[in-house]
Amino acid sequence: MTSPYLVAAISMASILALNAIATTSSNQMNYSLSAQQAMQMENTKNQENLGLVVRNDILNVQNNALNPVNILELRSIDKITNTLNKISYSESSLVISSVDKQFTPTDFTESTFSGKEIMAITELGNVFTAVNFDDLAFIGVENGTENGKGNGIALLNGMGLNSRITQLDYFGKILHGQGIVGSQNSLKPYTVVSSTSNYAAELLNTDSKIIIQIPEFNTEYQYDDGNLQLIGDTAPNILSYSQSRTVMGNGISTQLSSGITFFGTGQIIVKLNDLGTQTLRLDGIVPSGAKLRFVENLGTHDLMTIPYDDTYGFNIETGSVYFSQDAYGTYSKSCTPPYPGAYVSPISYGVYRFSDSPNLDISSLSNFIARASGINFTPFGTQNSDSYTVESVNYSYGYSYCPQTGYVLSGPITPTPASGSKILYYDKNPVIDLLTFTTNFIGNTILTNIGKQYYLIAEPNGGTITVTGIVHAPSIPYLKITNIPPNIPYEIIKDEFVFASGMTPENGPLTLLLTDVDVKGTQGTAPTGTLYLYPDSLFYRGSLNTVVFDNVNGKTIHMPTVDDKIYVVHAYVQIPVTGSVTITNTTLNGGTLGMSLGELLLSYLNGNYENGDLIKVPVIPGYLNINMNINGIPTITMISNVLGSTSIKVANPATQTINDQDTDSALAFIESTTGISAYVVSTVTGNLNANFLAVISGSSTLTNTVTLATLPPLPPPVIRKDPLTGWIDIYKNGVLVQSIQLFFNDQPTFTSNNIVSGNSQIQTAAYSYSQTTISGTSVTIVAPGDMIEYYLYAKVHADGIPLIPPTGYVVSTVTSKGIATATIHSGSVITSS
Repeated sequence: MTSPYLVAAISMASILALNAIATTSSNQMNYSLSAQQAMQMENTKNQENLGLVVRNDILNVQNNALNPVNILELRSIDKITNTLNKISYSESSLVISSVDKQFTPTDFTESTFSGKEIMAITELGNVFTAVNFDDLAFIGVENGTENGKGNGIALLNGMGLNSRITQLDYFGKILHGQGIVGSQNSLKPYTVVSSTSNYAAELLNTDSKIIIQIPEFNTEYQYDDGNLQLIGDTAPNILSYSQSRTVMGNGISTQLSSGITFFGTGQIIVKLNDLGTQTLRLDGIVPSGAKLRFVENLGTHDLMTIPYDDTYGFNIETGSVYFSQDAYGTYSKSCTPPYPGAYVSPISYGVYRFSDSPNLDISSLSNFIARASGINFTPFGTQNSDSYTVESVNYSYGYSYCPQTGYVLSGPITPTPASGSKILYYDKNPVIDLLTFTTNFIGNTILTNIGKQYYLIAEPNGGTITVTGIVHAPSIPYLKITNIPPNIPYEIIKDEFVFASGMTPENGPLTLLLTDVDVKGTQGTAPTGTLYLYPDSLFYRGSLNTVVFDNVNGKTIHMPTVDDKIYVVHAYVQIPVTGSVTITNTTLNGGTLGMSLGELLLSYLNGNYENGDLIKVPVIPGYLNINMNINGIPTITMISNVLGSTSIKVANPATQTINDQDTDSALAFIESTTGISAYVVSTVTGNLNANFLAVISGSSTLTNTVTLATLPPLPPPVIRKDPLTGWIDIYKNGVLVQSIQLFFNDQPTFTSNNIVSGNSQIQTAAYSYSQTTISGTSVTIVAPGDMIEYYLYAKVHADGIPLIPPTGYVVSTVTSKGIATATIHSGSVITSS
């Protein structure tokens, strides 16, 4: 049974320790000074180390630390009657330095130390409990009867210093998702995940990793001891051509089993072999300033045989001209003063026609050219959606001169066109454009039909264009790695951006589809990547409920809860070991939440321990007691009575960066958080007060690179927005009860750029937040045993740049990148009740 006086003593010690800090300030403490004092006090407190041993009714107090320890009070509590006797040093502390101190029962007005729990309480709030060798007979005893239901406190304390709670901070990322791919978030004590998630992993910044280069995608590899051995393509290329042609330059095309390559200058045209009826997926590399088009023939035009003119394009039709005088008239133009007289200049015109007035399959880049020796023609006709009907050609001939108006047409005449006069019809693009690429492209699909003629038209502009086509099916792997170790967290990274993350499968190859890997090479280079494997990182696969990551012991715990979340343990009960002991039946239980969950087995803590070892038991919200058998004897430790779950937590500097990229659409946002956790176990009923201090900063950058179907105007400026915020989240027994915003800044140092180059539109927005000191307070209603966790953190959030093409323009491709970094430079959490 735990003494109520002990609870009161721990609470009082906490208050005294906090009062030492509070006296340095007014009602509103100077947080910066308090943080420094808190750090010094916490270091001094952690260094205290007293050894208390009772043997033959003699209490020996030994200082095992370098610095003297000031004892505020010595207590002796009868374990059966809870009678308390004490020696108080409130007016003048008992200083224990290098010389041991001894006490007898009479110093406590008692007759014996047998059956007593002896403890020393220091000025800094530490509580050290004696190893009572005179009391080992009471192990397993309850109310003086040998019923074996004792809590074994004497044996537990006999293993060395009294247990204490230590607190740790971890920085990194949490991976979660379904199957083998998913999402990642900044590491926080609690991460809420989707109910469909069936894996979770924790990537600490300090975790070891295996780094493997991925030379190319659409490829199968075999994993071999940290290397990838090439096996072959996951799907064969089906693009090939029967004829090629170059106009307006000296470009060359080549074809291999892996695809088609274009290089040089001019316009290179290849006539593709029949692709059949299927969905074709195209991947390719297009350097800056180059262009590649996948087109279908227009009508019966064959680009391999049509004559080509460098000025006008493809000569798709030639028509003979004949004359008919459908109309005749005169036109007069008078000269006016200061020129004397008037000159009448009549005009005559005739009509010339195509021999058969054919209908032509044309594009929007078509035009007439009339050619006859000494004669100029102006053609007229009807423009249809996909053809042009030639109706007439106006003709006029002869000039007269008027000083005022210059040359005017004169006549009448009856012209006769020279023999062989022709009307030529030219079209610079006599095809149906289906796909156009000006940057690298991956996964573009199009439905082809058997019997239709398709071409590739490349303009390398002095560079090299490559293209591959495969039969598209959703199940075709974009990356396949066989023989890879199971259940290993991974990331695929290019240019510092994460394009895919998840966990390798339980068995079989890692098979990622095109929709799983959002990676594209920079313009003009092949898509590559780097695979990061984290073989030593903690993970869990299965129905999540609550997954607990215990980093100290390197273990993962699963708890069957209604909600789905990931919890990272930040506090541990540290039990020092004296002698050789065997630990069995280690469990957590107790409390309303704990009872609903039942006992939580921590069998990984069972085993043999030697002198100087530390048993570190994770503190998990909802469980109040630690149960373990020590050398076969049952013991119970109430976490609320364990030393160290009080008052002061000082932050170490930390930075967390999250980045993302989407090569199909604009990012909605980018966000990163980093912070510290503080852990308190309430020893009283009432209010738990907390003061918070931190120095934070952050930055974020977003970029949209958009390719438009035609040349765009200058895009509108990016609007400055998006804040840096400081927060404190408060959890009671694992449930979020308060989330307090301590700071908000939406006025960062802001830069933006709008760049138009060709048909590419680039928008960037960068936000930078300088170091800022934030502070705040909170009050939480608590009862004895309540576990309170504080998470003090900085969060930088940046909404994505809206993807709004100019009016009348259509987006062809978009690549969006974002990176966010949150930093906590220093901070503290100070609590009192």
